[in-house]
Amino acid sequence: MGHPLGFTQEAPVFYPPTIPLLLTGAPVHRLADVFSLAHLWLAGLGAFLLVRFLAGARVAPFFAGLAYMLSARTLQSVTWPGATAVAALLPFVLLGIALIARERYRIGLFVTAVSGGLALLAARPQSLLGAAPVFVAFTAAQLLCSRDRRRFLVELALASALAALLGAPAVLPSVLVLPETERLSGLTAEARNVGSLTTRDVDQVFLPVDGLARWPEAASYPGAATALLFLAGIALVVVRSADGFSRTTFLALAAAGLVGFAFAFGDAGPYHLVSSWPLLRGFRAPVRFLSCFGLALAVGSGLALAAFETALHRGRALALVSLAVLTADLGAHAAKSAATVPDGTYRVRPPLAIHLAGIPADPVGFPRRFWSFGLQAPVHLLPDADRIAVMRNDELPNAAGGRFGLESVQGAGVPLARTQEAIATRSVRVAQLSGAARLIVPDAGGLPSDAEAPPIPPALVVRTPDPFSRAILVYRTIAVPKATALTTLLAPSFDPSRTAIVEEGVPWSSPGEALANLGAAGAVALADRQPARVTLETRAAYESFLVFFDAWSSGWSVSVDGVTERLFRSDVCFRGVRLAAGSHRVVFEYRAPGVRDGLLLGLLGALLLVALAGRRPRSGPMPGGAPFP
Repeated sequence: MGHPLGFTQEAPVFYPPTIPLLLTGAPVHRLADVFSLAHLWLAGLGAFLLVRFLAGARVAPFFAGLAYMLSARTLQSVTWPGATAVAALLPFVLLGIALIARERYRIGLFVTAVSGGLALLAARPQSLLGAAPVFVAFTAAQLLCSRDRRRFLVELALASALAALLGAPAVLPSVLVLPETERLSGLTAEARNVGSLTTRDVDQVFLPVDGLARWPEAASYPGAATALLFLAGIALVVVRSADGFSRTTFLALAAAGLVGFAFAFGDAGPYHLVSSWPLLRGFRAPVRFLSCFGLALAVGSGLALAAFETALHRGRALALVSLAVLTADLGAHAAKSAATVPDGTYRVRPPLAIHLAGIPADPVGFPRRFWSFGLQAPVHLLPDADRIAVMRNDELPNAAGGRFGLESVQGAGVPLARTQEAIATRSVRVAQLSGAARLIVPDAGGLPSDAEAPPIPPALVVRTPDPFSRAILVYRTIAVPKATALTTLLAPSFDPSRTAIVEEGVPWSSPGEALANLGAAGAVALADRQPARVTLETRAAYESFLVFFDAWSSGWSVSVDGVTERLFRSDVCFRGVRLAAGSHRVVFEYRAPGVRDGLLLGLLGALLLVALAGRRPRSGPMPGGAPFP
């Protein structure tokens, strides 16, 4: 109900490629293709460089790069481009940590800080949390292998601080808005475990069985050659017969992969021991821990192959054959199972969207909203030929209507807690207050149907009785505690057209209340509407209270005739302001909390990085390609 772009915690607006790509004006779905393909290549490059540095060899790094780039876990992350960006940056973070451990302090600091900062700017916190086990295990291994452990920890702490500064433009606003969201107190066990791995889906982790008929969240097929080489690496650890094999690093990767696999089962497995921790209690879909599994197998198999390539008489030939087998295997899997959508899908305009676009604006001048209780059409599970036909009957749930310029009640993304509290009631009153002229429901429930609406089985389109204008004037407020505000709002005896609920201050009324009873409540009109800025013009003979039925959050401010005024949370989750008698120009403006400070911190991090990377001397590095024990 009015969440601005700056509120959306998973919009990578500060990730460097995002804005330049959008400024090209190309279709967004094509830009997503370019973005994802570039990051798949980057993921392969990162794994290549990591294995090249850790183990040397010539062919094995190519194997590791391909194994990571086209593993099912990396490949299916393109469903969420931000997740693909994080997946691409993970090997670079590990590379930076390894460089620091080998006393390549200057370049290690730079690589760790930049890749870590970019991963934060990608605004995909779930992906970073899902990769936490591999970060912890790999760092522990490098600490054990480091000759100067104290220096390693100091340098790593410094690199981590710089990464946090570089990522501050995305992280700080998310941290500041978190208290207003439903995630602060943690998700329920049911919500937290959505999409957890089950025994029914575990075949997707080891076999190439994902694709159209299977939801790809659990897909992690690494390739047969990858799995065999990883098992060979375990054998090398057991027999301890391979010179130059990075046993400690391999064991750390194996442990991270095992933890990621176990955690993917959610609270049904050992994850329940940590799922209540502060960061994790708002983490949804533990199956994302499988990112550790994919990265561990790709890099670990590369290390094992490097040991064979350098130690065996025909090791190079073995490595080339392994690379060829992997290319054919993962290439065929990608062609069959990669997330694709036919171009025509983006040109489909469902009849429902056409109908809703024709609903007249409200008396103030705002377009009417709609509220869909329908289910998202499972187009990802259908053959390409069937997708367009299904989308013609799209029920436009969540924010699906946004691509057609329509405004829905529920929106998308992590919701504000108070907004979600109101929406969860599924109340006709909430529909009225939010300006929803139409409801898409499975059952009319006694409400009048919209005879002109196109049929969208099994849903129905019904008319909301007497929906409010988006902004109204009232002449009375009542102050109630937060705990009872929603109950008061939904009570049949309460009339929100005459009275507004506030949760602070004292009750207030104006002489204009008598005029309101006679039908002369004043006037409100929309003067201008821009992203994160709405201007209203009001006129009333007496002091009044303007209720704007758009979501309240701390980033909003209000000015009346150029003077900043107090903004009230009104009617549970909306915005309100008191007005003196007469005509006024009221401007609501949103500034995402922490953006300016985050940008300043990011600039500070960049300046410190340049200074430290440019001046810190290179201190006796171990030669690259010399494996750890």
